[in-house]
Amino acid sequence: MASLSNASERPPARAYRLLPSTLFGRLLASLLLAVGATIVVMVVLIVQDRRDLAMRVGGVRYSSQRIAEITRTLEALSGDARAAEMKRLGSDPKLMLDLGKFEQRMTLTSRGVAAIQRTFASELRQLLGEGYQVSVRRATRQRDDIIRLVQDRGHTLIGLLDVSVSPPDDDKFIFRVLAPPPEPPLPWQLFAQLGALTVVLVIVLFVVTRNITRPLSNLAHAAEAAGRSIRQPPVPEEGVREIREVTRAFNAMQDRLLRYLDSRTGVLAAMSHDLRTPLTRLHLRVESVADEQLRARFRADLDEMEGLVRGALALFRRADDDEGFEPLDVNALLGALAAEYAELGSSVSIEGKAHTPADARPRALKRCITNLVDNAIKYGKRGSIRVDDGAALVISVSDEGPGIPDESLERVFEPFCRLESSRNRETGGTGLGLTIARDIAQAHGGTLTLRNRPEGGLTAELRLPRK
Repeated sequence: MASLSNASERPPARAYRLLPSTLFGRLLASLLLAVGATIVVMVVLIVQDRRDLAMRVGGVRYSSQRIAEITRTLEALSGDARAAEMKRLGSDPKLMLDLGKFEQRMTLTSRGVAAIQRTFASELRQLLGEGYQVSVRRATRQRDDIIRLVQDRGHTLIGLLDVSVSPPDDDKFIFRVLAPPPEPPLPWQLFAQLGALTVVLVIVLFVVTRNITRPLSNLAHAAEAAGRSIRQPPVPEEGVREIREVTRAFNAMQDRLLRYLDSRTGVLAAMSHDLRTPLTRLHLRVESVADEQLRARFRADLDEMEGLVRGALALFRRADDDEGFEPLDVNALLGALAAEYAELGSSVSIEGKAHTPADARPRALKRCITNLVDNAIKYGKRGSIRVDDGAALVISVSDEGPGIPDESLERVFEPFCRLESSRNRETGGTGLGLTIARDIAQAHGGTLTLRNRPEGGLTAELRLPRK
């Protein structure tokens, strides 16, 4: 039990702290992340497509057509004729675009040059065919061994490119061209439409996710309510097929458990009724015993037997208790208990207080605390109660007795378990007090644990959740 408790109290891993704690939150977050990633990919693809389109429409296609025409013309020549033609083309003003007609282009980055090279290579392969090597680099200096398709003399070289085309005959033709303009900015209408689409998707995903997880939440609430009281209405069967099947199985389990408890309680009630008659006869016959000591022992045995029957019947009826939950003033309850024990000559001290009323079954909670205080007084001569109110309402009942061996701290909660070897009712009891107390604590959604005090004695800690 200690290992299980430590495992349950261990803080979650750092990675899981960032995730929502509910299934609804995690499912919605996952869907929103998927939608967000899809929208980001769409924007990236749109930007890339606009860049490629801007390159082709903004000059790459036109320049590639002119480069392909000149390349075919030069390939048809050889030797001195090719060299003379390249020289003539390099200074032919008819081939050159006037830079004054164009706006100043932005400085090209290495990534931009690489993208332009891919576009030029794609266009020229379509025009010239495979086997041609194409490279692109920024124009960095004036040179005479190039074919100018743009007027560069007397102008800055920013925004100009040198495109090298290598035919299969190992020659190389270099063309100076105007770099395509940068892609136009994305229109604000696109972002407005994506924003509207995102809002619609978030609303749709929220509704769909809630419809999927709501039946699970209802089932969890029903299971918690069944832990408090078995007499609960059936859970509506709704949601997807798998959840409906789980809900149907839960309703069937609850119905079978209720019928089983009804049958068991009925049998015990009948046994209790049937045992009263022979017990009454035995009491009458005991009174006729002449030996006073023997008569006292018989009477003690009969009283213990009646106590066992009453305790067992009360224990098994706890699961079928129809007492409702209501706001309970815990401070007033503990004060009344302390006053009752004071009238009986027992000392019970109270430390701390509850800040707000607790949602509890008044009679059941009083019985639970009474059983704990009875044990404290019986085995420790006096009892002390400490109340700590925070995330949970903790009521600790301590005594100054001999305590319990550590290996028996859980075993004493078993029905009819008594560590005392004596059968005397003043010391051994019926062995049902702690069992009933823990059953009541669990019916409230809480826990009841025992621990030995370092200075001696035992502490019973009743922990009730705050809603």
